[in-house]
Amino acid sequence: MTGSKKEIQKLKALNELMKQWKKEVSNLEIETREDGIKKGKDLFSPDGFFPHYFTQKYKVLFVAREDRNCWDTVKNWMKIFKDKELSSQGFFIPLLQILYGIEKDFSVKYRKHPTGNEIAKLIGKKDGLSFAILELSKYGNENSDSGQRYDRKLMRRFFEDSHLDKTKYFAKELSILDPDIIISTNIWETAGIMGYIDKYVFPNNKKIHSLKSCDLRKVIINNKVIPLLDVFHFSARGKNNEDTQVEEWFYKPVKRMLLNSKIFAKEFPKFRK
Repeated sequence: MTGSKKEIQKLKALNELMKQWKKEVSNLEIETREDGIKKGKDLFSPDGFFPHYFTQKYKVLFVAREDRNCWDTVKNWMKIFKDKELSSQGFFIPLLQILYGIEKDFSVKYRKHPTGNEIAKLIGKKDGLSFAILELSKYGNENSDSGQRYDRKLMRRFFEDSHLDKTKYFAKELSILDPDIIISTNIWETAGIMGYIDKYVFPNNKKIHSLKSCDLRKVIINNKVIPLLDVFHFSARGKNNEDTQVEEWFYKPVKRMLLNSKIFAKEFPKFRK
């Protein structure tokens, strides 16, 4: 990764945190649904930020449930963005279109946006776009049905294995990423996980407003009050087709919350730069 001195320092801190986190779970034996017993070190999938994240107009952090692979998330997503043609519907399309809208202050009509594939090619470039990704569970879910359902048992196991009462890993990761805004993927509707989110990931979060398909919460990171917008999961069936659905189910709800909500303007008066 190339970037500013600050970004290099942040990457070093993040890599050290992920190394420590992986060591915490490394030798534990986890029963997976389809692949039998696996060691924590073989399931652990580090995440973080893409190049030039810290020089974006808005530092946008996306929070998802779990990865579908056991890999280095940022490194492999970069490969996907660079080398692979994205489907016109799928997890990445709402993410990329929301990101583009936020960074452009929604000044470009959705129909005039670059395609998801065109936006993907801009990720990590100096004059392009960037973001950060935090997966609630860093155990990769490689079950054959991972595209249709999250593995609640595996997610719970990750929270327990991380011994978060001893080390506040999520707080440390969020502090390093230092986002200006967070977009999460319906995480408070993840059965059996909400208690972990409220205790270990976003303690003291408060839901303050709701619009169609978008809830607004405020969270505190580095002693700053940060807006968190919780939307549908990006893989939600019937909602993520780039041409016919993403604008209605993802793009417009986020735009309405950021630009037209009086509550958002009152709670986060300094958000728009």
